[in-house]
Amino acid sequence: MIVDEEMSADSRAAESAKPTPSLRRHIFSSGYTVALRLTVIVALKFVGVLIISRILGPANYAAYAAAFGVYMFVLAVGQAGISVYLTQRTGALTSLHIGAATTFLLAESMAIVLLLELLAVPLGAYANIPGFSEVLRIIMLALPIQAFSMPAQALIERRLDLKGVAVVELSTLAGYYACALPLALLGVGPAALAYALVFQYLLAAPITYAIAGVRPRFAWDARFVAQMARFAVGFSAANFVLQLRSLVNPFIVGPALGAYSVGVIAMTIGILETLTQVRSMLWRITIATLTHFRSDGQKLRRIIGEGMEIQLLAIGALLLGFGWFGGLIVPAVLGVRWLPIFHVYPYIALSYLTMSTFNMHTVTLTLLNRNWLLAAFQGVNALALAAAASLFVRIFGLEGYGYAEVAALPSYWLLHYILARFRVAPNYHPTVIWWLAAAVGLFWRQLGLLAIAAPFAALLVPPSPTRIKAMALNLFRPASRPQPTNKRERIVCKTAALRSDL
Repeated sequence: MIVDEEMSADSRAAESAKPTPSLRRHIFSSGYTVALRLTVIVALKFVGVLIISRILGPANYAAYAAAFGVYMFVLAVGQAGISVYLTQRTGALTSLHIGAATTFLLAESMAIVLLLELLAVPLGAYANIPGFSEVLRIIMLALPIQAFSMPAQALIERRLDLKGVAVVELSTLAGYYACALPLALLGVGPAALAYALVFQYLLAAPITYAIAGVRPRFAWDARFVAQMARFAVGFSAANFVLQLRSLVNPFIVGPALGAYSVGVIAMTIGILETLTQVRSMLWRITIATLTHFRSDGQKLRRIIGEGMEIQLLAIGALLLGFGWFGGLIVPAVLGVRWLPIFHVYPYIALSYLTMSTFNMHTVTLTLLNRNWLLAAFQGVNALALAAAASLFVRIFGLEGYGYAEVAALPSYWLLHYILARFRVAPNYHPTVIWWLAAAVGLFWRQLGLLAIAAPFAALLVPPSPTRIKAMALNLFRPASRPQPTNKRERIVCKTAALRSDL
């Protein structure tokens, strides 16, 4: 909600009287929109990545993947916290707030672009990846353009407008591939993807502001910026160490094994990012939804457990499906030179499955404004991956990176420990059974064909059938709107409804 002045008393009462649906009810009541959006996004990304990677090959793709890893790192460090603050902030967002956030984001992003333009050449020399420096200089131009759209994107997410989010993502993603494919076919090389990313965010800006229903503006509110920056520092600390993971491939694997191995690992991660698209979408939507329950520990604990089950089932099915049938798809679409991705796929897929399962834990820590504790976990996880990769890739080659991903998994115990200290740790049954079964299924090439039966068998173990049936019923059940509990709330709700009709 955005207003030009502070909310009136009646407006605040109307806002407080609005129903606050649970995560499960909101997600399932929008099931068709979510399912359609994810299907189209995954299909579009999957087809686009496969076609472009076939044209470029592993070594050229490595140059873009390494530059994009740096881009995501600086984005997470410098700006992601601002977007999350705007999304989960209690109270109204005025046009002054939006203008101040826009001004701050643009100033910060321009400073980051200048710094990275100066560091591009030495970073490229260290990474040992041909073309990396040139691609990095192009791709960094997208940073201020993306920053410009962030406040409007936050407004759409605050309203839990899944359709609006879908329109932005689908239209801009289509624009990305409409630009990238012709440039790749014309022989531009890895720079084609960098130019396409810049074009994507140029396209996203007007679409995002149109759907948000606001106009871009520049303003300044020192008090608001200070509050926003304080939150962002803690959040960015967590993202800083999390995004260190994205630098392991170019700056640890690259110097040791070269561009080809970097490209293979980057393609594996790219496929997994596409298959787990629901994870990032649910993270942002959940932040907005759970804001209403941050003070209710019992309800928060239940919702965390439900969210774990939903994400594990949805993402686990996709990861297993590609693990089982990807061997038929990759040589036919990408070519045999990309087949080594299956040397590392099960290991990295297990890491992504675990990351998705604990997605609700990271949401909760952000919601409780415990970003420094989240940073501690992310630091342990990233450092474990980097340390293991530094050792294993030199001993085992390409598969060593996969071993490093598995070696970092015990760090997720720290997330459980932190939530247990706040008394919001969920019940892990039957989640742990589903996770173990999915892990067995992912390693069917190493364990034999019988391992494929493990995930199906786990779904028959009680209480799995009951949980799955309840999820299926909620998917097709319309969301009920709680009725006001007193006369004042009924009057306020009727008044708000009449105003919206007018």
